[in-house]
Amino acid sequence: GAEVVEQVKMNPSVAIPVVLARLKQKDEHWRRARLEMNKIWREVCEKNYLKSLDHRSFQFKQTDKKEWSSKSLLAEMSDASLMSASRQTLETAARLPNSGAALFVNPQVLPLKPGKEIPDE
Repeated sequence: GAEVVEQVKMNPSVAIPVVLARLKQKDEHWRRARLEMNKIWREVCEKNYLKSLDHRSFQFKQTDKKEWSSKSLLAEMSDASLMSASRQTLETAARLPNSGAALFVNPQVLPLKPGKEIPDE
């Protein structure tokens, strides 16, 4: 590196043709390398294209894993059975003859998850 620079400064008529030939050789080498790498890069881009369109798949897989875990399923079954028991209690209380007193139910007492509604039958 430093020796070549020194030769160009001291004797440019001899050093410049040698440096120019070497630069042309390196340019040709890098052009061939780029053409070879373009093939590899194209294959990688084609292979990853469909994956790039599905950028939320990891999030969906993670959500499914949580929702289908045994703990989550057991909690959902427990909630459903509590809801069924609450509904049966309300229906039984509604069928009982009462002395004109109205039946008031506090909806906050019912075992509901946030965002879920009482299913209609």
